[in-house]
Amino acid sequence: MLRRVISVLCLALLLVPAPMMAVESTWSVVDMQHAMIAENIPKFEQADGSFEILGGDNARSAFAPDAITIDTEKPLWLNLRNTIFHHADFAQIQTLLEDYHRTYFSSLASGSWRPFDRAHFTEDGIYEEANARTLYQMFACAGDGEAVGEGDFHYTYDLCRISGDLCKVVLTRHAEVVAPSDEEAPYLAFDGRVYEDAVREGYLLQKVEDEWKIANIIFDESENWDGDPDRIFNDSYTAVNTLNLFADAKESEVWQSGFSFEKCQREMYSPYGNYMSYIEGSIESPVFLYEKLTYERDDPSATLEGWEQMQEGTAS
Repeated sequence: MLRRVISVLCLALLLVPAPMMAVESTWSVVDMQHAMIAENIPKFEQADGSFEILGGDNARSAFAPDAITIDTEKPLWLNLRNTIFHHADFAQIQTLLEDYHRTYFSSLASGSWRPFDRAHFTEDGIYEEANARTLYQMFACAGDGEAVGEGDFHYTYDLCRISGDLCKVVLTRHAEVVAPSDEEAPYLAFDGRVYEDAVREGYLLQKVEDEWKIANIIFDESENWDGDPDRIFNDSYTAVNTLNLFADAKESEVWQSGFSFEKCQREMYSPYGNYMSYIEGSIESPVFLYEKLTYERDDPSATLEGWEQMQEGTAS
């Protein structure tokens, strides 16, 4: 099914108007294919609610959510403290974050986008943002679902502080598909794929009616950071590393007042805006703005404001 749809989309590239082709003159053939797929995501929806937008049948089977293995590491002191003083809450929090990452890693490696369970989030805003980020990563990491190898998915708990009905978590994670050996697949032209390496992410969790949910995600912006990523301020003291600020916050009142989704969205600390700025329409039936992704990829000085001005100029 996916191959037939992609074939149709590739043929459609021949019919793209000349002005549009001129705008994307620096695009590769793969870019043009991905742009066409990004505009037609709803057409790839399957009976189970997933969207087979990239990759093949083998990758979707090998990296289905219930097929992948995720390794987690917890420092001894962190595990001991939370197991002794917050046993039931800590167990539920670990299950929540494992389910979240199982869906996320599966989407990256299989090429089949699986929206998160809405029940795992406190509000629509962060639910939409998390799903938009997955789509962003899938199109940003060219080669999703290209071939089947051995998955290497793991994350480490750097922080986990539980205070009443709030919890602060910071993880460092890695996602990779390792190519099979030449003996196992002598004719496979696939060198493996690293999707994320040492990526940090912060989570504000909230207990709602005895269930822990994701209230906000503080994304890693170290790639756009000027200076030491472990510091609060950049080298010129003109910007604050929000993830480090979140990690250093001691009081739970500050977690809620300073880092809720309402108070701390990606657009407030990233030059590229929220991940939902790459989406047209609803997250249930999205169109992904691949042109915005490549604009940022190809222009080191790109910003959300610059993108919006460019769109206004195109419209006029």
